[in-house]
Amino acid sequence: MKKHQLQDETCKKSIARLENNEADPDYSLRPALGVVLLQYRKRIMVPETLRQNIMELYHDYLLHPGAEKQYHSMSAFWWPGMQVQVAKYVHSWVECTKAKLHGGKQHYGHLPPTPASNTDRPFDVVHADLVGPLAGSFYCLTVIEQQFR
Repeated sequence: MKKHQLQDETCKKSIARLENNEADPDYSLRPALGVVLLQYRKRIMVPETLRQNIMELYHDYLLHPGAEKQYHSMSAFWWPGMQVQVAKYVHSWVECTKAKLHGGKQHYGHLPPTPASNTDRPFDVVHADLVGPLAGSFYCLTVIEQQFR
Protein backbone atom coordinates (compact mmCIF):
# COMPACT_ATOMS: atom_id res chain seq x y z
CA MET A 1 0.00 0.00 0.00
CA LYS A 2 2.77 2.42 0.96
CA LYS A 3 4.66 1.77 -2.29
CA HIS A 4 1.51 2.43 -4.31
CA GLN A 5 0.75 5.60 -2.35
CA LEU A 6 4.23 6.94 -3.09
CA GLN A 7 3.71 6.28 -6.83
CA ASP A 8 0.17 7.72 -7.04
CA GLU A 9 0.01 11.37 -8.17
CA THR A 10 -2.93 12.32 -5.92
CA CYS A 11 -1.34 10.69 -2.87
CA LYS A 12 2.07 12.21 -3.62
CA LYS A 13 0.55 15.71 -3.75
CA SER A 14 -1.25 15.20 -0.44
CA ILE A 15 1.90 13.84 1.22
CA ALA A 16 3.93 16.82 -0.07
CA ARG A 17 1.32 19.25 1.31
CA LEU A 18 1.45 17.48 4.68
CA GLU A 19 5.24 17.67 4.78
CA ASN A 20 5.06 21.42 3.99
CA ASN A 21 2.30 22.00 6.59
CA GLU A 22 -0.10 23.11 3.82
CA ALA A 23 -2.51 20.18 3.90
CA ASP A 24 -6.19 20.03 4.63
CA PRO A 25 -6.59 18.97 8.30
CA ASP A 26 -8.60 15.92 7.16
CA TYR A 27 -5.40 14.37 5.74
CA SER A 28 -2.74 12.78 7.94
CA LEU A 29 0.21 10.39 7.92
CA ARG A 30 -0.52 7.72 10.51
CA PRO A 31 0.67 4.23 11.34
CA ALA A 32 -1.59 1.57 9.82
CA LEU A 33 -0.89 -2.00 8.77
CA GLY A 34 2.61 -1.73 10.26
CA VAL A 35 3.70 1.29 8.16
CA VAL A 36 2.95 5.01 8.02
CA LEU A 37 0.19 5.56 5.46
CA LEU A 38 -1.64 8.56 4.08
CA GLN A 39 -5.11 8.76 5.58
CA TYR A 40 -8.17 10.88 4.99
CA ARG A 41 -10.36 11.32 8.06
CA LYS A 42 -8.62 8.31 9.65
CA ARG A 43 -9.38 6.10 6.61
CA ILE A 44 -6.53 4.71 4.49
CA MET A 45 -6.34 6.58 1.19
CA VAL A 46 -6.31 3.98 -1.59
CA PRO A 47 -4.16 4.74 -4.65
CA GLU A 48 -5.86 4.33 -8.03
CA THR A 49 -3.84 1.21 -8.88
CA LEU A 50 -5.34 -0.74 -5.94
CA ARG A 51 -8.99 0.35 -6.05
CA GLN A 52 -10.24 -2.33 -8.44
CA ASN A 53 -8.50 -5.10 -6.46
CA ILE A 54 -9.98 -3.91 -3.18
CA MET A 55 -13.50 -3.74 -4.63
CA GLU A 56 -13.12 -7.25 -6.11
CA LEU A 57 -11.85 -8.71 -2.83
CA TYR A 58 -14.65 -7.20 -0.78
CA HIS A 59 -17.33 -8.23 -3.29
CA ASP A 60 -16.08 -11.82 -3.52
CA TYR A 61 -15.26 -12.43 0.14
CA LEU A 62 -18.45 -10.80 1.40
CA LEU A 63 -20.46 -13.11 -0.87
CA HIS A 64 -21.75 -10.47 -3.29
CA PRO A 65 -23.32 -7.79 -1.08
CA GLY A 66 -25.28 -4.89 -2.51
CA ALA A 67 -23.58 -1.57 -3.19
CA GLU A 68 -24.51 0.04 0.13
CA LYS A 69 -23.37 -2.93 2.24
CA GLN A 70 -20.13 -3.22 0.31
CA TYR A 71 -19.39 0.51 0.66
CA HIS A 72 -19.97 0.43 4.43
CA SER A 73 -17.88 -2.72 4.85
CA MET A 74 -14.97 -0.90 3.19
CA SER A 75 -15.02 1.91 5.78
CA ALA A 76 -11.31 1.49 6.60
CA PHE A 77 -10.53 2.81 3.10
CA TRP A 78 -11.22 6.00 1.15
CA TRP A 79 -10.63 7.56 -2.26
CA PRO A 80 -12.32 10.41 -4.12
CA GLY A 81 -15.61 9.22 -5.61
CA MET A 82 -15.42 5.89 -3.77
CA GLN A 83 -19.15 5.46 -3.08
CA VAL A 84 -20.09 6.01 -6.74
CA GLN A 85 -17.30 3.75 -7.97
CA VAL A 86 -18.29 0.93 -5.58
CA ALA A 87 -21.93 1.19 -6.72
CA LYS A 88 -20.90 1.02 -10.40
CA TYR A 89 -18.69 -1.99 -9.69
CA VAL A 90 -21.41 -3.89 -7.81
CA HIS A 91 -24.03 -3.12 -10.48
CA SER A 92 -21.65 -4.31 -13.20
CA TRP A 93 -21.89 -7.90 -11.91
CA VAL A 94 -24.15 -9.62 -14.43
CA GLU A 95 -24.75 -12.65 -12.18
CA CYS A 96 -25.91 -10.52 -9.26
CA THR A 97 -28.12 -8.35 -11.45
CA LYS A 98 -29.72 -11.37 -13.16
CA ALA A 99 -30.40 -13.06 -9.83
CA LYS A 100 -32.14 -9.96 -8.52
CA LEU A 101 -34.21 -9.51 -11.70
CA HIS A 102 -35.40 -13.11 -11.94
CA GLY A 103 -35.70 -14.07 -8.32
CA GLY A 104 -37.24 -10.98 -6.80
CA LYS A 105 -35.45 -9.73 -3.69
CA GLN A 106 -31.96 -11.23 -3.63
CA HIS A 107 -30.68 -12.29 -0.22
CA TYR A 108 -27.23 -11.19 0.82
CA GLY A 109 -24.64 -13.84 0.02
CA HIS A 110 -26.81 -15.81 -2.39
CA LEU A 111 -26.20 -16.32 -6.08
CA PRO A 112 -28.27 -18.38 -8.49
CA PRO A 113 -27.20 -21.99 -9.08
CA THR A 114 -24.61 -22.44 -11.80
CA PRO A 115 -24.99 -25.07 -14.51
CA ALA A 116 -23.13 -28.34 -13.98
CA SER A 117 -19.90 -28.84 -15.90
CA ASN A 118 -19.28 -31.93 -18.00
CA THR A 119 -16.36 -33.99 -16.82
CA ASP A 120 -15.26 -37.60 -16.89
CA ARG A 121 -12.70 -37.41 -14.10
CA PRO A 122 -13.54 -37.74 -10.41
CA PHE A 123 -12.99 -34.62 -8.27
CA ASP A 124 -12.66 -32.38 -11.34
CA VAL A 125 -15.69 -30.45 -10.12
CA VAL A 126 -16.69 -30.17 -6.48
CA HIS A 127 -19.73 -28.20 -5.28
CA ALA A 128 -19.83 -26.64 -1.82
CA ASP A 129 -22.50 -24.84 0.17
CA LEU A 130 -22.38 -23.34 3.65
CA VAL A 131 -25.64 -23.49 5.60
CA GLY A 132 -26.24 -21.54 8.78
CA PRO A 133 -26.17 -20.26 11.32
CA LEU A 134 -28.09 -23.16 12.80
CA ALA A 135 -29.11 -23.56 16.44
CA GLY A 136 -26.23 -22.83 18.75
CA SER A 137 -24.30 -20.82 16.14
CA PHE A 138 -23.34 -23.94 14.19
CA TYR A 139 -22.74 -24.02 10.46
CA CYS A 140 -22.91 -26.98 8.10
CA LEU A 141 -20.57 -27.28 5.13
CA THR A 142 -21.93 -29.53 2.39
CA VAL A 143 -19.49 -30.74 -0.27
CA ILE A 144 -20.59 -32.86 -3.23
CA GLU A 145 -18.30 -34.33 -5.87
CA GLN A 146 -20.15 -33.94 -9.17
CA GLN A 147 -19.10 -37.13 -10.97
CA PHE A 148 -20.19 -39.63 -8.31
CA ARG A 149 -22.89 -37.84 -6.36
